[in-house]
Amino acid sequence: MKKQCILQKAGGLALFGWLRGRSLGKAFAAFRRADDPTAKAIALGVGAGVAGLAVRLMFDHMLIGTLALQFWVLVALAMVVYTDASVRERAADASR
Repeated sequence: MKKQCILQKAGGLALFGWLRGRSLGKAFAAFRRADDPTAKAIALGVGAGVAGLAVRLMFDHMLIGTLALQFWVLVALAMVVYTDASVRERAADASR
């Protein structure tokens, strides 16, 4: 029973780490791709927010309530900014 509990926690931690890394990667990729200064600022802010939240969660393991909501909003923003930058990049390539 104890081994199963450890495996479940390790799996959850690995999944959370993957998600955090993926959202950070998407935010910084959007920052590099964006031409608009506002999109660059949003992407950089989202990346910094996800990184800051990760540091905070190293010392306090309370990903519930408003912190959980903040995390998911930041992840959603990272995906939207990345998608928007990708769409703009493709549109610019098509117009050339």
